[in-house]
Amino acid sequence: MNRLLYFLVVLPLSLLPLPCLNLFKPGIYFILYRVIRYRKNVVVGNLSRSFPRYNTEEIRAITASFYWHLSSVLIESVKNLSFSRKELMHRVHYANPDLIQQLQGQGRNIILVGELNLD
Repeated sequence: MNRLLYFLVVLPLSLLPLPCLNLFKPGIYFILYRVIRYRKNVVVGNLSRSFPRYNTEEIRAITASFYWHLSSVLIESVKNLSFSRKELMHRVHYANPDLIQQLQGQGRNIILVGELNLD
């Protein structure tokens, strides 16, 4: 079933331009935040413990922002499935590619962390 969903829905969606995919963002946000309430108790609990001085309204605003961001991440994850090597190389820049190659050569596990650069 998962493969069928992937080939019939997710992969074709990834071929759409990113601005078209972003049209789905409000719907994804609404479904995650308001309909299925994806891990909402966990999110609110973690935020409340992380920001004990924030009132309920401030926590609610951060929670809503989190779900909006999660919607963006899901859309970008789908789009990443169909990026060509050229598109990907245009979007991704490594700060220290020699270190990455060195660690790969040693057979080490690595985790890459991204930073959005709007310059």
